[in-house]
Amino acid sequence: MRAAAAPLRYRDDTSKSVKHELENMDTVVAGPGPCALDTTQPGDAGDAVPRPHRVPTHTPLPTTAAAPLLLRLGRFTVLETLAEDEAAVTHGAYDELLDRKVVVKVLRTADADESARDRVLGEARAMARLTHPNVVRVFEAGSANGQIFIALEFVRGLDLVDWLAAAPRSWRARVEALMLAGRGLAAAHAAGLAHGDFRPAHVRVDGEQGEDVRVVEFGLGRSVGATAGVPVYTAPEQLAGAAASALGDQYSFCVTLYEALYRQLPL
Repeated sequence: MRAAAAPLRYRDDTSKSVKHELENMDTVVAGPGPCALDTTQPGDAGDAVPRPHRVPTHTPLPTTAAAPLLLRLGRFTVLETLAEDEAAVTHGAYDELLDRKVVVKVLRTADADESARDRVLGEARAMARLTHPNVVRVFEAGSANGQIFIALEFVRGLDLVDWLAAAPRSWRARVEALMLAGRGLAAAHAAGLAHGDFRPAHVRVDGEQGEDVRVVEFGLGRSVGATAGVPVYTAPEQLAGAAASALGDQYSFCVTLYEALYRQLPL
């Protein structure tokens, strides 16, 4: 049994000027909800009205009155916790140096040996060198207060689940969105990186015509204690314990594309 994750440690030294800036920031989109695609069947006209869609949750950023004690990781001020799993705790944060919102993932590596921690940090820095319009940007990877953290681009838009449910989408629009996501995966594979948990919730779509697509939630840190991804999207060899790979990502991509087109998983 894996040892319980060590509590995260932070330092609170937020300046008054930073707190003033935080009061004027807009909302952070909360993490993805249940994955239940709702689309029309493929066809040349194919644009039937979908069922009532799930409205994504928007959580206001805390102000100084609501959260007087703001936490710090390096130059990043933590605003709120967005998600938590075996691999990491994900926060919405503010980069005071460049005056922008970011997402900061704090990896659960306290119970990992030094070589595993070094490997995770190396993977994060490799992600930071990858620049592609269909992959979430990694701005910085480092350690603070004994924890490895990764600062990522704050990506707007809807996850693929909500985007498909928000309005009628032709089969061509669905395929084009997945093609853009596939290009992002291919760029990561060319850089020697695998996602490890590709699925609809990890594809973000923005723009009037869904032309801005990003693959998010790359599996950094899963090698130090987390389980594989959601089983229905995960390649059999990865479920059996094999490491994440480009081939496994291709399997997950095909399942996601099939479901986006046919409203059901492949048999």
